[in-house]
Amino acid sequence: MALKGAEIIAHPSNLITENALRVVPAQAVMNRIFIITANRTGTERDITFNGNSFAVDPSGNIINRASGDADEILSFEIEVDKARDKFITPLNHVLEDRFPEKYTELIKQ
Repeated sequence: MALKGAEIIAHPSNLITENALRVVPAQAVMNRIFIITANRTGTERDITFNGNSFAVDPSGNIINRASGDADEILSFEIEVDKARDKFITPLNHVLEDRFPEKYTELIKQ
């Protein structure tokens, strides 16, 4: 989605593990975007959803997080320019430094 110009991704979810708290920040860093994960709370059909909705900045920092046991509304401010800056270092641009020709065959499989 970052390749198409996305700066913020809304990620509605039904998570039951804490893995998102590790995976989503990594995805934000890899794509230099904000990711807002809205997760369910409560139990349905013997499945307990862990809540913990959160927002992550393009550096992978959690900028706000809900509790795991109640419905909540989070508020926060974002600086969209941070998502427009695709440089990880002055020499590393997350989109321009890609080499799709190196993995085209893998994508076809």
